[in-house]
Amino acid sequence: MEPAPLENEQWAQFKQKAEKQKIATRGRDGISDEEKEKIFFERAQSLKIEKGKTTEDEDLVKVISFHVAGEFFGIEVKCLQEVYEVSQITRIPCTPKVLVGLINYRGAVLTIINLRVLFNLNGEVLPDQNEVDENESRQHAVSTKKILIVESLDTRAGIVIDKLDNLLALPKDAIKPVSAFFRDKNKIVKSEAQINASPLLLIDSNELLNDERLIVNEDV
Repeated sequence: MEPAPLENEQWAQFKQKAEKQKIATRGRDGISDEEKEKIFFERAQSLKIEKGKTTEDEDLVKVISFHVAGEFFGIEVKCLQEVYEVSQITRIPCTPKVLVGLINYRGAVLTIINLRVLFNLNGEVLPDQNEVDENESRQHAVSTKKILIVESLDTRAGIVIDKLDNLLALPKDAIKPVSAFFRDKNKIVKSEAQINASPLLLIDSNELLNDERLIVNEDV
């Protein structure tokens, strides 16, 4: 059975409303990226709290999909706190390269993870923290980045993504063990599903947030 984007009545109503808004704002400034992300996340949140689930719902795994360095990833909606945007990240010296740095997230300090480094993917990587001139401010401005705020078992962190993709409802029988490329390299990606002939790599949020490569050596 081919997994497909969620198309229930509520989602259809949302798309109709968004289209009307698009037409109404034609010729003027459109909806900002921040507003679009807010609407998208609100939809994701509604999937987490919707009541009266049917037997069919229980056979589905709801996932938000995204792209990093040309790879197609997904993470369960129940583990997603928010789609967030930042333009400044605080670099911390002597920390693993997989840690981009820290941000102020709604009054709390939040660690940001670089999946490019964690999965050894090709593509541009943010500068090594140790290469930042110590005489300069530790506040290092970067281009606006989309961050997925992920939480599991009371542990929370952000992951940098290149592009947000879609909300999907995957039949459980469509999810298979991951290919050897990722299985041999880490425990974070354990399963995958085929979406339009492309592998969707499913991230285990608990394994991600507790990966030993994220541990900071305080003795350095």
